[in-house]
Amino acid sequence: MKDAANLMRAVASAHKYSKSKNKKACLDDFKEGLCPGFEFALKGSELLGVGPVQKALVRQWLQFKENVMSPGPIQDTSTLQIINTSLQDRTFLTGENISVADFVIYHSIEAQIKDMTFQERESVVHLVRWLVNIQTLLSSSPTSNLPVLLSRTMLY
Repeated sequence: MKDAANLMRAVASAHKYSKSKNKKACLDDFKEGLCPGFEFALKGSELLGVGPVQKALVRQWLQFKENVMSPGPIQDTSTLQIINTSLQDRTFLTGENISVADFVIYHSIEAQIKDMTFQERESVVHLVRWLVNIQTLLSSSPTSNLPVLLSRTMLY
């Protein structure tokens, strides 16, 4: 059920960020999958992608969440490394514009990143940068938790 809560937090964050008028979304909307669910919940929103390439990348990341990331904490850091590598030359998962995929992945890994030590976070520096960026965008949101703390100095 934690995965369902994270999904609904992602929906709420996307609605808040896009200032969408269509705020009616429930878990039944996502029974066919994340892509159709968000297409229904965010009809016409730029969070679904601007242009064919970004739309394809949004779908790719939503399918990555469904098929690769299991519910609950990620035990294998290779999943985090995939996301980290993808963010090396991008501000957001789909490029320079935020998308619904950013909110979905953010809410899926937020707790795990917060539990990491500073040393562990250094192995996924691009991911942590992205997470703090998303967190800053949502800072006034009631759905956000305590911030991820960063250290610029070596602590070990």
